[in-house]
Amino acid sequence: MYFLHENINFNLVYSNTKSIRISFSPTNNAITIVSPKNYKLKTIKNIISQKIDWIKEKQSETGYHFINYIDGEEHLLFGKKYILQIKSLNNSNENKNSLKIENENFILTQKTELDYYKKEALFEKFYKEELMLILSIIVKKYEYILNVNVNSFKIKKMRTKWGSCNITNSNIWLNLMLAKKSIACIELVVLHEIIHFFEKNHNARFYNYLDKYLPDWRKTAEELR
Repeated sequence: MYFLHENINFNLVYSNTKSIRISFSPTNNAITIVSPKNYKLKTIKNIISQKIDWIKEKQSETGYHFINYIDGEEHLLFGKKYILQIKSLNNSNENKNSLKIENENFILTQKTELDYYKKEALFEKFYKEELMLILSIIVKKYEYILNVNVNSFKIKKMRTKWGSCNITNSNIWLNLMLAKKSIACIELVVLHEIIHFFEKNHNARFYNYLDKYLPDWRKTAEELR
């Protein structure tokens, strides 16, 4: 469950834990709150408010970027920064809410003032479409090089992983937030998952494949931490 509080996006996960836990993850667009199952949302928000200074301090330490989808804000696409410009349909040739890249800017055009979640939905749709185009090329490349068949590759929001695979069905899932990372990062995650088709463990053979096909993979992996 996602909710907005103190202008910060949180992902709420109920667990058997005895107290609130807060975690920051580069794979997720939100700060994760793990809460006891009996805590109501109002209680959780009160606890967050009490810890907001600590959360913002942690943001500074980790480089975590709070996203508010406001005019002038920086957003990433494939590792490159773009500035968000929000326009009204009255001043545009568009006839519906839309998001596109023009020069060095993300241009978000809205019929009426959109709330946080509707803006987020526009971004996620845009990211998914752009990422799918890149993935189509990269997956095909490694299918040929490694002589394997990827039955399907799909994109979804993932809380703690950049990618996962089902070896039995030869399926791959990729994290939507990879759209913000460099092409080199995306390629590393795809290759990592495909290697698992014939090497289940992270052993010497697995890393030999990475060394062979992506010699700089260790440096690239640092961008994913």
